[in-house]
Amino acid sequence: MVLEGSATCLKYLLFAFNFMFWLSGCAILGVAIWLRIDVQTMQYVRVGEDLETFYIGTYVLIAAGALVMLVGFLGCCGAIMESPWLLASFFAFLVLIFSAEVGGGAWAYLHRSKLEDYVREEFQLIVQTRYNQDTYETTTKLWDQLQISLRCCGGEDMTDWNLSFWGSYNPRDVPDSCCVRQERRCGRWGLTKKIGMYRQGCSSKMVSFFSSRLLIIMCVGLGVAILQLMGMIFSLMLCCALRGRRGSEPIDNDSNSKPPAVVV
Repeated sequence: MVLEGSATCLKYLLFAFNFMFWLSGCAILGVAIWLRIDVQTMQYVRVGEDLETFYIGTYVLIAAGALVMLVGFLGCCGAIMESPWLLASFFAFLVLIFSAEVGGGAWAYLHRSKLEDYVREEFQLIVQTRYNQDTYETTTKLWDQLQISLRCCGGEDMTDWNLSFWGSYNPRDVPDSCCVRQERRCGRWGLTKKIGMYRQGCSSKMVSFFSSRLLIIMCVGLGVAILQLMGMIFSLMLCCALRGRRGSEPIDNDSNSKPPAVVV
């Protein structure tokens, strides 16, 4: 059936928005894969030795991106084929995805402070008890790389080293990775002179780093949510237009009536 007027306009508008919705799924998938393989992000996550939670989060994003792409493709097919059933299925999927996004976003907003608390606790644990321990050799190397790349020193600040296991053998010193200029034994007497040392703690630097990543995810999510709302509106309008038009089609009685009898 060929649609006319406003229904035709709705059809192509819905197709355009579904195509953008499909592209947004590609964006989510791309961001998730980027977080999973980004060398700098992985380096920082490995410091905390809690890779499982990070992996689960990225895999959830990958699955969400793939689902959004699938639903967008379903909506494009429903618009082009002018199928009320496909459009209804597309609308139902959008409602489920939108509800999940709202719930997940609300949960993340309410628990946003836990990220900072976790980072502070984990970093204090690394500085005070794990750094330079034989059983945590990898953690020590990663922590040095973290301090160099983030330009920070200690958990809360550089004085954390004075109360650490490492500091008990190196009083008034800080690791060489705390130095602005990387030179051998540059951290000696670092807590006393403080010149040429990074003074800001790594906890606040790390929270800022991940907040910038979360901001990217939030912006992508907001764009997807807007497209979802518009997709739901246009799919309902087109579905109603299709049903109304089919219900108003005249019935061709002439094709079903019997020919008149011939009277001789």
